[in-house]
Amino acid sequence: MCKRRNYQIDVYRVLLMYGICLLHAITQGGHNTPYLANMFEWCVPGFVFISGWFGVKFSLMKIIRLYLTSLYCAVTYFVLIYTLDGTWCSGNGWMAIFDMCKGQWFLNAYVAMMFLVPMANVIVSPPRGGGDMCKTFLKIGVPLLVLSFGWSFATTLPIIRHCIPTTGGLQAYSFLTLFGVYVTARFARCFFDTDEHLRRVMIDRKMLISIIIISLFAGAIGLGDYNSPFALLLSGAAFLYFLCLRLTRRLQMVCVWAAPSMFSVYLMHAHGNAWVILKSIEEHFLNIGIPLWGAYVLTALTIFVGCIALDIPRRFALSLLKNWHVHE
Repeated sequence: MCKRRNYQIDVYRVLLMYGICLLHAITQGGHNTPYLANMFEWCVPGFVFISGWFGVKFSLMKIIRLYLTSLYCAVTYFVLIYTLDGTWCSGNGWMAIFDMCKGQWFLNAYVAMMFLVPMANVIVSPPRGGGDMCKTFLKIGVPLLVLSFGWSFATTLPIIRHCIPTTGGLQAYSFLTLFGVYVTARFARCFFDTDEHLRRVMIDRKMLISIIIISLFAGAIGLGDYNSPFALLLSGAAFLYFLCLRLTRRLQMVCVWAAPSMFSVYLMHAHGNAWVILKSIEEHFLNIGIPLWGAYVLTALTIFVGCIALDIPRRFALSLLKNWHVHE
């Protein structure tokens, strides 16, 4: 594959994060529409599929930077609350900040996944031949997918969940689910790079659109949780669709600028303390006569843009620090 930056993926990342904001507007705004919410849950594994496709190297400094970003987001959130209503937060303010940092399930699961990434990168490496990779996938990929998506997904099904113990399997909020997505993306990348015929099949637009539609329908009827095979299929199909999509230069540049803030957008709004603000924003739009679906869209947009704005000082400080090191 070409080594140049793929700007379409920056656009895809921005849309994924807006999808997560929209998911939370639907589920946490006080007016939940379950079938609609289920159609957006795949956006979470969608981010991990990107990591798996391009690969992640284990780095202690990267882990520290992730948690420092979480600390910045927590402090920024509580400073915002203090500015709005004059209260630091309920109870011990600093303890609340600490609880918010350690309570981010996706951050903790992603960091736990990073400890397994070196092993995955070695096992799922460019093969000597297509047959070798197929055997590796059957021996390692399939059992991992069954472990990370099979049991926990089965516990969500209407009848089967009453027949198997729910405590035996790992549920959706698990590093193993994220690791299953990562490894699947690594296998997909290897097949994509080494098999020209399979590559053409993988980027066939009609097939990708069919998978997306079927998976969205499966999600709508309740089969779209983070640990759902349909969420995995949808995250992969949507990624491949955007990988080869032609987009306007202006849209690309806007999303390239916004993309570095996407993790902060997630950390700043996806926690119990922020749901109060989200609910008040959604109620405001409903009270001025906006229909419910419009309130979802506008609430998500408000949260999305607001969190990017709050993340700009962090990015500016990092830019100054980087320039200082360059000129040192």
